[in-house]
Amino acid sequence: MKKKYFGFSLMVVLILALASFSNAAAAFNTGIDIVSLSSSSGTVTVEFFNADGSSAGTLPASTISAFGSLNYYIPTTSLASGQYSARVSSDVPIAATVGLTDNTEQLGDNYLGTDSPDTTLTFPLVYRSFGNWNSQIVIQNASSTAQTVNINFYKNGSTSANASDSATIQPYSYKIFDLSSSSYSGFGNDYGVAVVTGAQPLAGTALAVRDPGTGPANKAELIYRAFSSSQLGTSLVAPLFYKNFNGFATGINVVNRGSVATNVTVVFSSANGVAGGPWTASKNSLQPGEGYTFYTPSISNLPSNVFGSATISSSASNIAAVISSSRFAGGSQQAFAYEAPLQASATGCVALPVVHNRTTWKTGINIINLSSSSATVTVNYSSSNPSTGDASKTYSVPAGAPYNIYMPSDAATTLGFYGGATLESNQNIVVLASHANSGVGMALNYMGVNYSCP
Repeated sequence: MKKKYFGFSLMVVLILALASFSNAAAAFNTGIDIVSLSSSSGTVTVEFFNADGSSAGTLPASTISAFGSLNYYIPTTSLASGQYSARVSSDVPIAATVGLTDNTEQLGDNYLGTDSPDTTLTFPLVYRSFGNWNSQIVIQNASSTAQTVNINFYKNGSTSANASDSATIQPYSYKIFDLSSSSYSGFGNDYGVAVVTGAQPLAGTALAVRDPGTGPANKAELIYRAFSSSQLGTSLVAPLFYKNFNGFATGINVVNRGSVATNVTVVFSSANGVAGGPWTASKNSLQPGEGYTFYTPSISNLPSNVFGSATISSSASNIAAVISSSRFAGGSQQAFAYEAPLQASATGCVALPVVHNRTTWKTGINIINLSSSSATVTVNYSSSNPSTGDASKTYSVPAGAPYNIYMPSDAATTLGFYGGATLESNQNIVVLASHANSGVGMALNYMGVNYSCP
């Protein structure tokens, strides 16, 4: 099993109510969704920590069944309203996602928990008053001793830090760096990259809110998990991109984390039958520490009304990439982001801690078969809703191709289903789960967790 993705003690960064956003009167609520990667039942414990490092409480231990799922909707627990970091632990391998939503303000997105904290974290996309976007970087001390962390911000195209800061973080607690603060005026009104370093392991997320000041319908939010050193590489995968499809457009935000200049190439493939592909875009001589964005509407040879998958390759240095997609048209403003995984991380088994086939939330499961042979993929659904049952269905995915399962139009699960899913394939795959709630104008997504099949 690859400890990079999961383990017996899963560290999760989460914030329950990000009232510190100066540009959003948001009151977020959190759901933690967990899926077991084990053929044996186990026990799951969730601990919470205040900003000063003191304990905010522990939820009663829960039993998770073999390959089963658990859902914790935090407002229904005994935890007081506020902001917290958390640590999720289990005596069996698990994967977890954290969902932050504010239905009133129409904001939300998902991110993955991690059990691979690191002393250096990379954030390929941060904003400061750019296009009505502002970012907050949330850093958790994943160690049992207090430590000082340093953060540097770089505008896209810059190889020198334009702003910096430091803070001492108590054990398992957190610090929020709000990029909209005047402390970071050297960054200007721009977007780019952040790098965080510490002496002990760290975990982190980047959360950005778009607020043009014209009401909830025009707000949007995106969240992604920080990159540890083990998640950097020269061959990455993007399971889902858009170019002007249903109003969505995508930016592939890349940063060179190596010590020499590198050439970056993105190859786009259609999943909706648009002819003429694959299509290629390149950035030559991306310097060490420099960020660059492949924005699909600006790629002239890529046709409009296309969505699909992409591969991202670097000629000389390790890179990280975040894929951000947004829709700012037709009165429904939506955005979401995910981390591009390494192609080498693909396995035959993938866990999705939360998927939906409900009247509100609906999920699309986006699969990429990275093999040169067709794949047989079985999706096993584990229900967290007592009124709906588990389900299973097998699909054929063409060689080297993307494949989409839209749960509401697929017969595998009944209406009302929510829970986790595990995918088993005879070829190596990566998977992205995409959720939408049209009633509140929100879209969320996260990468599936690859693991070695039992």
